[in-house]
Amino acid sequence: MSFGVRRNIQDSRTNLVCLFLEQISCPAAIFFSENDSLVPISILQEYLEREGVPIMNDGNFNIDTVNDNPLSATLLRNTLHGDYIESSHMMDIVASSIATIGCDRKSKAN
Repeated sequence: MSFGVRRNIQDSRTNLVCLFLEQISCPAAIFFSENDSLVPISILQEYLEREGVPIMNDGNFNIDTVNDNPLSATLLRNTLHGDYIESSHMMDIVASSIATIGCDRKSKAN
């Protein structure tokens, strides 16, 4: 994502930043930092709740929620933008979500 943002890649196949849920056409997991200075968290959280997206946090994360929903969100508490990479616990959450979405769903479809 950083590569795409820095180089302003507009190809929809590589765009990892979506402004509306309608733009997400595949299973996805959203992660957002509680103290993010770039993303208006209260607006994002209100929007996701209004749209019925299940929202967890790093304390009550449940991989079944990711697996059972086409879209889920996880609030990473006490973090700034991108700080999750400093926490092995939060990296495990992100990695397990990616594995569930990318691998498990493919095998279930076959």
